[in-house]
Amino acid sequence: KTAHIKKLKNGTLQLGMRVSALEQVIPWVLSFGRRARVLEPVELKDRVRKEIRAMNKKYGNPS
Repeated sequence: KTAHIKKLKNGTLQLGMRVSALEQVIPWVLSFGRRARVLEPVELKDRVRKEIRAMNKKYGNPS
C-alpha cells in the first residue's frame, strides 16, 4: 500500500503516501491551492514554499 487517507475530527482529510521523487508531488500539491498543506517531510514543505515564492515573484502580490 503506497497511500492512506485519514479523516480527522475537524472534518479535514490527512493523506500519507510514498513517492519515488518529490518533483512528482509538487505540482499535484500546488493544484490544491490553499486547500492543502504539506506537513512533512520538511524537504517537500520547503520546496513547495519555494515554488510559491517564485510564483508570487512572477505574478506579483495582488494585496
